[in-house]
Amino acid sequence: MGYHPLNLERMVCMHLLDRMNNAMEYVETHLSDTIDYDIAAKFACCSTYRFQRMFPFITNVSLSEYIRRRRLTLAAFELQQSGTKVSDIALKYGYESPEAFGTLSLRSLALRMEEQHG
Repeated sequence: MGYHPLNLERMVCMHLLDRMNNAMEYVETHLSDTIDYDIAAKFACCSTYRFQRMFPFITNVSLSEYIRRRRLTLAAFELQQSGTKVSDIALKYGYESPEAFGTLSLRSLALRMEEQHG
């Protein structure tokens, strides 16, 4: 006895989501490190090319944009909650300088405000 086509489709989708969740867990646990797209793709059991194309279908943003936003969010939270210097936080999350971090933060804030009001 075989699987009903709809049940088989659900099983495939669930398997795909499980694999993508594994990749997301890798990304989330390495936000303050270098994130290797090849390793993330291995967690998703696919090629790097395919992973980078599947990612936006699940998150509605590219992998690089997701990482940038998550790092920015974590950095902002850490700035609010700790006495850590801006320069230390900027370096921790992979920004070349506090100035680059500040410029990116302002740009991101402007885009979010535009999305909310536009």
